Amino acid sequence: MTASYGFPYVVERISDVLVARLAVASITLAGGAIEFGRDKLRDQDAPPRVVVVPKGGAFGGRDAAYPANVSAAKVRRPRMSRRAEGEVHCWGTDYEQAEILLDQFCNAALDVAVGQLEFTGASWAEETNIVQAGQRVAFGFTVIIPIVDGPVPTQVVTRTSDEGHFIQVNGSDTVAC
Repeated sequence: MTASYGFPYVVERISDVLVARLAVASITLAGGAIEFGRDKLRDQDAPPRVVVVPKGGAFGGRDAAYPANVSAAKVRRPRMSRRAEGEVHCWGTDYEQAEILLDQFCNAALDVAVGQLEFTGASWAEETNIVQAGQRVAFGFTVIIPIVDGPVPTQVVTRTSDEGHFIQVNGSDTVAC
């Protein structure tokens, strides 16, 4: 997947950071990256794997904060925000590896999208008649994405200050989120 906009793009950036974090623990994801989409939920595929399934979302206000060190004249104010919701599935060869995948996904997401995230309700996969490779834990994941005037490619920037997080648009403008 090569995305340049919205929720898939944010997940792709999280994947880049997650792969680097897991390399430190000598873990390589099957397929080399986070998989995206319901069609990737295959219980029989070999772990370690992380799959993100888009689930829906909601729209809201401008949900933005301005760090003190950013000039208001340089910031493009979002018109509104979108709460893009997904479900994350972490398959490990055992419970411990599944926990490592869960923890490192959360850390990678926080590295990429500081202050724009929510995580909800983790649960372990129930026993079924289907043969499942390894152990799987799933949890909810929400990213708050700014909606600006016109489709523009986004570049996620890690922490720019302790007061907020910004996404660069077209390489020069900054959008508060």
